[in-house]
Amino acid sequence: MSENNLNLIAAVLYLFYHVIMEASFGKTVGKFVTKTKVVTLERGRPSLLQVIGRSFARCIPFDSFSFFGGNGAIGWHDSLPKTRVIDDK
Repeated sequence: MSENNLNLIAAVLYLFYHVIMEASFGKTVGKFVTKTKVVTLERGRPSLLQVIGRSFARCIPFDSFSFFGGNGAIGWHDSLPKTRVIDDK
């Protein structure tokens, strides 16, 4: 199997993991550990489209630099789909 095929498989699995976990539970394994969850701006459960948008926005090159701009230090993967990560009490 070529390196390109492996990269494609890894990208699909990465997106699949985030979409399934956040759509089903509002959190990934890491968010279970840190006791946080993904919510809408109104603190509701994100829609499937918001979760998909959030997952794809993580793939934007330089997403990690989005925290340095304005916007209250919110990453593009949260600002674009209008979601936030909050403490899960």
